[in-house]
Amino acid sequence: TPRNYALIALLMMALVCDGFDLQLVGVAAPWLTEAWNVKPSALVGPVQSANLFGMMIGAIVLGSFGDRLGRKRIIVGGTLLFGLATLACLKTSTITELGIVRFITGIGLGGVLPNVIALTAETTPRRKRAMLTSVVIIGMSLGSGIPGVVAAKLAPLHGWESLFIVGGI
Repeated sequence: TPRNYALIALLMMALVCDGFDLQLVGVAAPWLTEAWNVKPSALVGPVQSANLFGMMIGAIVLGSFGDRLGRKRIIVGGTLLFGLATLACLKTSTITELGIVRFITGIGLGGVLPNVIALTAETTPRRKRAMLTSVVIIGMSLGSGIPGVVAAKLAPLHGWESLFIVGGI
């Protein structure tokens, strides 16, 4: 139905945002390392690891909360969490602070993915379930490619902060 396709589009957009945010630190790294005067390996490794560890925790915890509290609530809450945490990255000034905030971001990111997949599977007809679930998951890959384009346009003019503003919004 049109309502189902609208839901599928929204779920895909949630994963586009998820994918965008997941790649954000890696794309912003050249500007961050210059602004903070640190080596790229000192920044990207620990911060991305914290982000991925947060995703693992978020997938486990918020994935199971989706069963009890409702998938839509967890998707909206997880999206708000990673959006606000991404904006909070603007207030960080050390690798440790950024790592902590990205861990929190990761919890939101990790909670969105399993709930989007489950909600897609639950709301689509059996004959279209595999195809539509795959289409929604493509949103993650699409979103992962967008930070590079945004960085090329915004970061030289407005600095690394502009990437996190776009990611947070």
